[in-house]
Amino acid sequence: MVLSLNSRNMDEVRENIIKNSATTVIIPDISTDIESLYHNIDHARNIGIKNIIADPVLEPSGHGFLESLNRFREFRKRDRTTPLFFGIGNVTELMDADSQGIHAILSAIAAELDANILFSPEYSFKARGSVSELRAASQMMMLARDRAAHQRIWG
Repeated sequence: MVLSLNSRNMDEVRENIIKNSATTVIIPDISTDIESLYHNIDHARNIGIKNIIADPVLEPSGHGFLESLNRFREFRKRDRTTPLFFGIGNVTELMDADSQGIHAILSAIAAELDANILFSPEYSFKARGSVSELRAASQMMMLARDRAAHQRIWG
């Protein structure tokens, strides 16, 4: 998987991506510019890149977090088919709060957005265990969604 492709680097790595059938995560040129995300996705498709995942870029709290959530929501409303990448590392690492709770709420948001990939690195000391926590939180969100659907059907 190749992360963070945009108009600045996409043409440069295009041949290797196509040759290796790599999956690519496409981002906007500027995180606040969702139109550039759509443009970059279209450009990637036009130059032969097939395995595309969109990332509207989740910003940390105090640095555009709410607006970035709005971009995710707008993206999912406009595009229901392109897989969606939800990278939470910056939020978890830069918020001075319980990481399990942060992972739970972000997993709930990701579930409502129909995000396909939740990503959290474990680079810093504070982030150790994040992958396991995020996995558990996302599984709990899927179970909650499945159970709610079951109750509506069989209720």
